[in-house]
Amino acid sequence: MVEPALEILEQQYDFALAKCRAEGMVDEGLPEAERRRHVRVQFRFDENPEELAAGVTVSNVSAGGISLLCYKPARQGDRVRISVGNNLESEADVVDCRFTNFDHGAMATQYRISCAFLEEAQGKRMLVRLVNRASGETVLITPEDN
Repeated sequence: MVEPALEILEQQYDFALAKCRAEGMVDEGLPEAERRRHVRVQFRFDENPEELAAGVTVSNVSAGGISLLCYKPARQGDRVRISVGNNLESEADVVDCRFTNFDHGAMATQYRISCAFLEEAQGKRMLVRLVNRASGETVLITPEDN
């Protein structure tokens, strides 16, 4: 038997994915070799200029993980806390961090940080929250205290 809270989360997740598909945010035309276990939702960088000020921009998210553009690098294997506004936090492990470019506007180096959520439910909650967030809510990434 599925817990009621998880059943509600699944409904919210399915609705968020349907909304993203309708808005063309899901690229389902990937070759078989590039397909992933979870549907990945792409975010457009120009939609959330307030994120650039905070130094973190969401590139894409799925139930399994999230990809962020940040001005600070992270080490592979580090545990981080990703928060949206004041309402949702998820823990994730950094699986990759790569230099992407130099942001001349911010005069800073930018990195793509790929993280894996500790639990699939955390990823589903994060995707639902990001799809439905209010304008002006920023995304933050902070190292976990060891």
